[in-house]
Formats: sequence, structure tokens, C-alpha cells
Amino acid sequence: MPKNGHFKAEGLNIGWVGKIRNNRNFGIIGQGIGYLLYKIKEQNPFFTFKDIQSYLKKHYKINVSISTICNKLKNYCLYSYHFMPRDILELFKKLIEDNEIKIACEILKFYKLDPKDYHLLEKLPDDYLPIDVFVSKIIYLIENEKLNEDEILFYQNKLQKLLEKEKSSLNYYYLLLLKIYFLKLFDKFEIAYEIYKEKENEIKKLPLDLKIKFELLFADAFIKKYPNLALKIVSKLEKIKKDIYLKDDLFRAYINLGNLNKARKLIYEPILEFLMGNYKNFIKEALKFLDKIEDAKTKTYYKSLLIESKIFNNIPFSIISKEVENEIKKYPIYKINYNGTLALKFAIEGDYNKVRELLSPFEETSNIIRAILTHNDKILSKYRKQELLVNYLIKGNLKRAVELARKYGLIYNLHLYSILLNKSIKRLKRYKEFRNVVNLIRKNRKFKLKVYILKKSKEFMLIINSLEIQRDLVKCF
Repeated sequence: MPKNGHFKAEGLNIGWVGKIRNNRNFGIIGQGIGYLLYKIKEQNPFFTFKDIQSYLKKHYKINVSISTICNKLKNYCLYSYHFMPRDILELFKKLIEDNEIKIACEILKFYKLDPKDYHLLEKLPDDYLPIDVFVSKIIYLIENEKLNEDEILFYQNKLQKLLEKEKSSLNYYYLLLLKIYFLKLFDKFEIAYEIYKEKENEIKKLPLDLKIKFELLFADAFIKKYPNLALKIVSKLEKIKKDIYLKDDLFRAYINLGNLNKARKLIYEPILEFLMGNYKNFIKEALKFLDKIEDAKTKTYYKSLLIESKIFNNIPFSIISKEVENEIKKYPIYKINYNGTLALKFAIEGDYNKVRELLSPFEETSNIIRAILTHNDKILSKYRKQELLVNYLIKGNLKRAVELARKYGLIYNLHLYSILLNKSIKRLKRYKEFRNVVNLIRKNRKFKLKVYILKKSKEFMLIINSLEIQRDLVKCF
């Protein structure tokens, strides 16, 4: 550590150094009281505020109130969302612009970036970043499709080495968060579940913000495989804290669990229109929504929903198939979304061999896909409404399925699963929810039949013509 506890700012414009040191919000670059408190917490992740207070008194002869400890640690987003103030953010950007990378990374030890500013991390080398910022950067890069498969594999290997190095510190838990993210990314739900059971009590003792991140990630990982556990985690999170970031995450969790009523109480997004079967409204609202958002993952997901909405609005399949093909080339990581869209198209046409071919690769990662392909309702959970809906449809209880879809707003899921399970049109047309769907199926299957007959007619005429030519040849000889 340089003299007087200050970090050495090599090559940095003296005016900027003064601005950093004199800014009252920023404090001192170095071992200021806030940073000291953070380092104590980092090395002792399960310390309470009282423990930190006692530690300061014993080892540093410093008396600090609990409220001061709490307020100082807010800067590190451990107990609340307290992001980098605007003036510090402008300074941070200026340092990056001036290629003062080391000192820019030092700022990240004191203040945390708002997620909307994570794109700035792309300009900073991994090894200069604090561990928690490094983790945020990698997740951001993957979510925004900025890493290829080889790069993701590289970071997986790097993560394992860092985990071994950082045992027992707060940094270990940030790295563990990234490990669970990778497990979710590659559908290794069972391993994530083992970690959850092993680390559950430790995670409960972590700072609130980190604990929330863990629980949101676990809930997301468990929705498809352990929906009852996911619901338990999400319900508990709803009671902890209310802010826009948590609301967004809880909204998506409730959507995935099939509870639109709870989701719409949190925030509004056009996806609600789609799931409730209002496909025309969704197209209109989604196009406006896509202009406003920057998140690549959300954009890609909405594009797949837009394509499906076009299917339900009877836009020609030849146009839709080309759109799907182009999107899969651009975003192979979301192939399951687009394969589902193509499966819907072929199911409407009545080509269930093609449906099986498209969905089979994802059978092991989704209870719903496996149940639809095998007609096995035993693997489905009652805690996830989409799975309960498939359960009723497989058992032939269309009335209960319709009632459930009406209650929770899952009209799209009712349409999709009924079509994929090849439910009788005669039965479907009894319910108003299927009026347009039945017309869509009839129209496309009639068209396909006409094409098939026309094709066969041409083949038949070719055979007749061939026979006539052969007969004429015989006559010649």
C-alpha cells in the first residue's frame, strides 16, 4: 500500500486526482472508513453489523455506530441499491475515455454501477476488476450475446480456479453465484439443487443484496425442474423488499410459474397481452416496447413471441419460416424458443413427425416438452400452472384446462398445448377461446391437403405420360 494509505494514481491528470480526493461524496481513495468496513465484511461474510462494530473496536480502536456502518456499506450495494452518483459516474467515464484504466477500476471498489451502465465494463480488463464486478460483467456479456461458446468455456475454467483461491471470503459467494448461473445456462438443474441444499443456511446469513441475487437465480433455475421450490422462494422474496429491480425479476418469475394475476400486480409488459391471447394488441404494444429496451435477451425473446403472434394472426407460413430461420442464425443460444415457434407451425399443418423432430432435443430440459412428446402426465407439477394445464389436456379434461387458463390468463398456453397435443377440433370448437384457432387449423390443413393432392396429381400425370410414351415406343417397334 502506498504511503498515507492512498492508491498511487500513475499517469493520471493531477486535476482529476484532486477531483476524486476532494469530492465529498467519494471520500478518500484508499482505506477510508467505508472501504475498511467493506474489507472487514468481505473477509468475514457472515458478520452482522454488531460483529463489525465489535471487530473495529477490538482491532482498530474505533467506535462506530450501527447506523454509520449500515450507511457506509450502502455504497457497496450490500444492503440496498445505492448506485454510483451521477458526478462519480461522469468521472468514471472520463477516466475510461482517457485510458486511465487502473484508477477507473479503483472507483469500482467504492461505488457500484447501475446495471444499465454495465456496457462500460466491456472496456475494462477482467483482472483489474473487483470480483463482484467481474461476475456482473460476465453475466452481462452472456445475457447480451457478446461471448461465443469458446469464450464461455474459458470463463468456466477461470471461475473454477478463482473459487479455489477465494474460499471463505465474500468474494467466494459472488463467484458461486456465477457458477450457479453457468449451471442454469447449461440446464444442470440437479447440480444447482445440490448446491442450494448444501449452502442454504450460509446464504441466509449473507448481505441482503447478495442473498436476493442468489434466491432469484435459484428460483429461475428451479422453475422448470422444481417449480414448487421456485414458488416458495419467489413468495418469500416478495415479502423482503420492494423496488423496481426486484419487481422486474419477480414479474418474470411469476410469468414463468404461470401466475399472471400476481405478475400484473407488480408491473405491466406487453407479454401479458400475448399470454392472454390478445395477439393483435401484443404486436402493436411489443413493437413500441422493443424500441425502448436495450437488453438483447429480452429483445430476442419478444421477437420469437412476435413471430408466434403472426402465426395466430394467419400471416403466411412461408414468411414466418424465413423469419425464424434468420433469427436462429443470429441467436443460436435461443434456438429452443424458435424451435417451439416452428413446432407450432407444423402442428397447425398436422405434421406431427416434424413437431417431434423439432422438440426432441429439448426433452430432457423441460417437463412440459417431455410430457407432450410422451403423453406422460406423471412428471408434471401442480405448482407450475403451465404444467397443470398440460396435465389436464393429456388426461382429456379439456373443460378443467379451459377453466384454469381463464383463471390465470394462460390463453396462449391453452392454444399452444392443445395444438401440440393434437386435440380434437370437434371438442375445441365448443369453447370461445378456440374460435380463431379452429379456423386457423382448418384453413391450413385444407391448404396443405390441396397442395398434397395437387402434388400427387402431377406425379400421377407424369406416370400416365410415361406409360403413354412407352406404349408409343412399343408401337414404333
